[in-house]
Amino acid sequence: MSKEELSNFLYAAEHSYLLRRELKDCQSDSMILALSKKYGYKLSQNDLIENKVSDRIEEWFIKSRIKPIKSSSN
Repeated sequence: MSKEELSNFLYAAEHSYLLRRELKDCQSDSMILALSKKYGYKLSQNDLIENKVSDRIEEWFIKSRIKPIKSSSN
């Protein structure tokens, strides 16, 4: 549905022991989607894919950060 809906679902998981325990038992994206629906969230497979891609891009930017050149005058 949206990045906001996924964010809300993850926030709920952070604050609910029961939801975290159920998420831990999910073995596939379809199980995660069914669980999110059970709790009233409207997520799609595309939301999960976009989140994975976004995470990989963010990791790449962190790893690719160029460190400043040290000044030789010190």
